[in-house]
Amino acid sequence: MKVDLPFDLSGLWTSLSGQLMIVLAIAGVVVIILGVFTQGWMRAIGAAIGILVVAMFVISFGHLTEIGHFLYDGVFNTLGK
Repeated sequence: MKVDLPFDLSGLWTSLSGQLMIVLAIAGVVVIILGVFTQGWMRAIGAAIGILVVAMFVISFGHLTEIGHFLYDGVFNTLGK
C-alpha cells in the first residue's frame, strides 16, 4: 500500500544524513582522543560504540521501506506456510 503525500522529504533526509554521518565521525574521533588523554579507556570505548550505534540507526533510517518490506515478507510468508 502506497500513500501519496503532498510533500517529499527524501531529498532532505539524503543530504541531512550525510552531514550527520560526518558530524558523528568527528565526534567519535574527538571522544577517542579525549579518552586516550584522560586515560578513561572504558568510557571512551563505550562512547565510541554508542556513536557507532547511532550511525547504524542513521544508515538504517534511510532504508526503512526496504527493511519494512523484508520484515513483512519474512513474517507473513512464514506464518502462511
